Amino acid sequence: MEQLSRSIEQSITSDNNKNQYKDIFAREASIVNPSAREKKLFISDKCEFDVIKTSKGHEAVNIQVVERNIKSVSQLPKIPKKNKKPVNNKLKYPRRANSHNIERQNDEYKEEENKRRASALKFAQKDDEFKTEENKRRAGSHKTERQNDEFKKVDNKRRAEALKITREDEEFKEEERK
Repeated sequence: MEQLSRSIEQSITSDNNKNQYKDIFAREASIVNPSAREKKLFISDKCEFDVIKTSKGHEAVNIQVVERNIKSVSQLPKIPKKNKKPVNNKLKYPRRANSHNIERQNDEYKEEENKRRASALKFAQKDDEFKTEENKRRAGSHKTERQNDEFKKVDNKRRAEALKITREDEEFKEEERK
């Protein structure tokens, strides 16, 4: 007699008698009891069965439930649920999802384009600021040059008058000598 430990599709037996088999797989389809209620395997059921060797290991066949320790399924301990990831990732409306993806990509593209334009405008503004500063500097230097030119004109007029006066003085001295 073996005691069965239940899993979802197959049941694995644990060996109470320490015989030669470590794990034996049992299927509910291999139960030969006549009633439908007895065609289920519960934890801690006492069973008799024959063992055959398959490509996957040892399997119990011709299983007869000798002693049942649990009278109903409600007495079984609850099996914790596994966290299953959704197998079918297909969307209900794939065309709409594709259009949403395209819209999202377009929005991302527009956002990137706007960022690029904003940085280009920043550079243009800095360039304009630099140009205005350069123009101010040039205007200041032109103003200085004009002032220098005006000063030179005034200086030249003064010199010309001084030269004229010195010529007149020389002519006057020459006339006196004569």
